[in-house]
Formats: sequence, structure tokens, C-alpha cells
Amino acid sequence: MKKVLFIIFSSVIVSFSSCQKSKDPCETAALPPIPLSPDFILVDKNTGEELYKVLSLDKHISGSQPCNDNKLSVLNEIAKNPGDSIYHNYFSFSNVRLNVGYETNSCHTIYMTINGTDIDTLEFTGYTTVTEDPCYKRYNFNVEKLKYNGAEVAPTIVTGVAPYPKYYILRK
Repeated sequence: MKKVLFIIFSSVIVSFSSCQKSKDPCETAALPPIPLSPDFILVDKNTGEELYKVLSLDKHISGSQPCNDNKLSVLNEIAKNPGDSIYHNYFSFSNVRLNVGYETNSCHTIYMTINGTDIDTLEFTGYTTVTEDPCYKRYNFNVEKLKYNGAEVAPTIVTGVAPYPKYYILRK
């Protein structure tokens, strides 16, 4: 009898130990990208020359939003458009409130501070799109109009084999 109980007990333990918990796929999933503003290039309003050709624009430019308690940081990339002979310093603001803010007017504005002194105003109108996967929602803001210090700025769209996404030239 003891032998039979031992065999039953052993088989129960073996069957329990062979069960594995299913893992949550979201536990190891990458976080969605931080929401970004569109790309900009800052140029001299008289000459059209780019004002900054440095690797770290965040030392010169910062941003804030009235609806956002966090400071917006600047991400920049020095890149060349297809068929272009010079490099441009594209920049965007990260940590922009897209998923919450575009229902209120205060989130349509980014205040851009240059070298800690003057404040320039970027105002957006547009709409937010949401892409959902099993773990996260990704928010993208699609700009319909952009104003820089009150003047509307048209987007520049590069075409070609490897088109750069549209960007806005801000004349300072």
C-alpha cells in the first residue's frame, strides 16, 4: 500500500512540476517610442543660413508646453537629403503631450527657448492618430498647420529614393 501511495504521490508532483506558467508577452515588450514633434530646421530669416551646425542642440534650445509639467528635450540629427550637397541639423522636441493634450488649446503650443533668453512660439493644429498593439498604444500627431511666432510655416517634403519626412524651416 505504501508503495502505491508513493507512486501516486510521485506522479502528482511530477505532473505539477511539468506545468509552466505562461509568460506575459508585454513583460518583455519594448516601450513605445516617446512622442515627438515634427522635425524643424532653424535658419537666419535674412540669409536663410542654418543657425546651428553642432551635434548637441540641446545645449542651445529647449522647449516647454503649458499642459506638460516636464521640460521638452531636443533631439537632433545632422543629415543630408538625397541629392543635397550640404548637411542639415534637423531637430524635434521629445516628450511632447500628444495623447492627452490636443483636446485643449494649451497643448497646441510649444515655447522654444534659445540660449536661455528669448522665447519663440510654435502653434500646431492637426489631429492625433492611435496605433494599438497588444501591449501599448502609440500616438502620432499629424500636423495640418504650424505657426512660428504667429506666421504660418509650410512643410518641406523631400522626394526621391529615400525621402526624408516632411520638416519645417523656422526663420529666426
